[in-house]
Amino acid sequence: MTRPQSIDQFETIFFFHLATTVAILLLSIGERTPLAIALPGGLVLVNLLLWYCITRYASNIARWIYTVLFGFAAAGAGMVLAEGGAILDFTALSTTGLTALNGLAVWLLFRPDAAAWFAGETA
Repeated sequence: MTRPQSIDQFETIFFFHLATTVAILLLSIGERTPLAIALPGGLVLVNLLLWYCITRYASNIARWIYTVLFGFAAAGAGMVLAEGGAILDFTALSTTGLTALNGLAVWLLFRPDAAAWFAGETA
């Protein structure tokens, strides 16, 4: 069965999001402790595993885990914005933009063509 267009679009956005996240981590590496470097690195690996399961195996469980992780990220982005108040620095703006981009990726996973694909239905 061929992958639906929504899954192909998800994959494109996913890798753009991942590359941007890694670039931001590398730009701010001097400000971080070893734990603050290792934790995002581990999350990148978890995200790659989820991407593989979502796009190659049509894993509904991986789709929901990715969605829940997005929910945590969105809550974290909301906290960053709430703490910053009117001050929007690079961290707040990049977090907000990446969260919005990730939200678009999650939305693509629930479009009708993707939902049918996860259910094992043919297009």
